[in-house]
Amino acid sequence: MKKVLVVSHEPIQTNMAGPPIRMLEIARALGPEFQTTLAVPGGMELENEPFKFAQYNPGVLKQLCASHDAVILAGFLLPYYPFLKNTPAALVLDIYDPVIFEYLELNQGQQPKKQKETFDELIDCFALQMSLGDFFICADDFQRGMWLGMLISGNRINPLTFAEDRTLRSIIDLVPFGLPSQPPEKKKPALKGAYPGIEKDDFVLLWGGGIYDWLDPLTAVRAMDIVAKKNPKVKLFFMGCKYPNAAVVMSSISETIALSDSLGLTAKSIFFNDWVAYADRADYLLESDIGLNTHPASIETDFSYRSRIMDYIWAELPILTTRGGALSDLVEEKEFGLTVDYNDPEGLADKILKIAAGEISLDAFKENIRKHRDEFSWARAVEPLKGFCRKAEKRLDKPLLIEKITFTHPAYYLKRVRAVRAEKGGAALFKYFFIFLLRSTIIAARNAHTFLEAHRRQMQPQPDSPPGGKTFLMKILCQTMGLTIRIFYKIERTFGIWAYRLLPPSER
Repeated sequence: MKKVLVVSHEPIQTNMAGPPIRMLEIARALGPEFQTTLAVPGGMELENEPFKFAQYNPGVLKQLCASHDAVILAGFLLPYYPFLKNTPAALVLDIYDPVIFEYLELNQGQQPKKQKETFDELIDCFALQMSLGDFFICADDFQRGMWLGMLISGNRINPLTFAEDRTLRSIIDLVPFGLPSQPPEKKKPALKGAYPGIEKDDFVLLWGGGIYDWLDPLTAVRAMDIVAKKNPKVKLFFMGCKYPNAAVVMSSISETIALSDSLGLTAKSIFFNDWVAYADRADYLLESDIGLNTHPASIETDFSYRSRIMDYIWAELPILTTRGGALSDLVEEKEFGLTVDYNDPEGLADKILKIAAGEISLDAFKENIRKHRDEFSWARAVEPLKGFCRKAEKRLDKPLLIEKITFTHPAYYLKRVRAVRAEKGGAALFKYFFIFLLRSTIIAARNAHTFLEAHRRQMQPQPDSPPGGKTFLMKILCQTMGLTIRIFYKIERTFGIWAYRLLPPSER
């Protein structure tokens, strides 16, 4: 059984945002099949999970990585832990969150020089990820197209990776945000008749999750100003206004509250909650009538995967969302709810009032969600990840293993032998000589592989070839060449992994 390490960059605790939730659910989904360990920087407030728990600092994390076959983590952690560049474990980098575009939104108010410095650091970070990952996971095909472009620019998509897998799914595949296998269960009253200012017969719109600068809560507030004047029984509840990680500051939170205050809506038609515990979110979802999501027209929206919409689907909660992005497209395609245009408070208010008045029935939306909900379970979402973890191999297309060996003058080797012996001792000479032989074999096997594959395709009999002894012999020859190619490919992969592991970390 393979050993898999899942690394969260935030604590696993009562109050969590999307990134630690994702790592927790991935660990839960992998636990039944693999020896799974979830590593977190702080404590973990959960029990009876199908995985082991480890609290890490840089030293502990280095040891954990060395003792596992595969390591799954958010790619932006690589610069913080340089030893990950040389870990013997296969690196799975999670790039489901389009943070490139989130940074563009967050840094708009900064000085141009600071914006450029921050963005350059981010691009360098992603270039490092593209060069070091053995497998990449993202949320949807739109994101995957962008990451494939970055992999091409980093020479990770090349004749070797294409020959191995023409779909390139073996290097980057989809692991979207999923849903728990069990439907939500209500534990206690949360909103209607329980939250101050919200009555039992009110119609509740739920803003599930936090208020972020790349979303558009202001349009929702302006729509509620229109709605409240016509139907005061409609209430909007913001589920999270105090991010669990105190280092994360969103200016849109104060802006949203200030606008609501200025319109006289706060604590009357609009309610701002600190945060809802991950284990308690079902109580709020099940007592709401509509799941709301609004965002602006932006490149961040195009590449987004709004996990709050997945919670709405989990609770069979009809969805009202701004168009744009993979999950808003899903809402339209599967008829899970309604979409509105960007920055359109009047259109949003009109939809809310019609739904609250019963002019638009929610029953069909609920039924459509019920039919499709199981398709989005975490168990299904992680299948491509499971496929990689069952092998958990280092990729051979990395620069070390595809560089050509240059045969120079014999004097070079004499000089190199003396340098190694003086620096590392005589025993190291045998190790380096063996590595040289391994890498020479890799190149020879690859050349033979390429040569035979090209000739096999030329010799392959065409479907309309007349039967005869020559055609039969050609088929036999092609089958023999195919077997030889597979043998050379196996030698190439095996020797490549040996060479990588034998090299000192500083020379990988």
